[in-house]
Amino acid sequence: MATTGLQLLGFILGVIAWSGMIATCMSPEWRQNSVGGTALDEHKRFDGLWTQCEQMPNGNTNCESYNVFFIGLPEVLQTCRALMITAIGLGFLGILLSVLGMKCTSVGASNHKAKARTALLGGLLLGVAGKFVCFFNGVIRCDRCFPGKVRYALHGVYK
Repeated sequence: MATTGLQLLGFILGVIAWSGMIATCMSPEWRQNSVGGTALDEHKRFDGLWTQCEQMPNGNTNCESYNVFFIGLPEVLQTCRALMITAIGLGFLGILLSVLGMKCTSVGASNHKAKARTALLGGLLLGVAGKFVCFFNGVIRCDRCFPGKVRYALHGVYK
């Protein structure tokens, strides 16, 4: 019973993490910049993967979508979009495999070794999806520390 409980706990945490990936991907507040040093101190700019927003001092927010879907966008935006979409897809596959491999489901109940491997593969896919999101988090942190001075690529961050 302890392993079934641990499997359920891992599944629930995986679903919560996957939901967080989707919410994070949709958020327009990936990067926040404030214009400072002038009368425009109250203007705030929010950049997301899909939109750019600017908040005025009176509280109004203007958002614009990017004109192109993938080609023609900055390299960092292309990389981050690809990683987030891949992470969400891998997370979905991980959740699906986890459900099929849990002891409390009756699919493939005769072969316990195959069910255990399926559950393990589902957990590994969820871990890889989380790693993709962590890579993007590092990209955003580097961009905040060194704005405009860091170049990005799929294999890592370099100057």
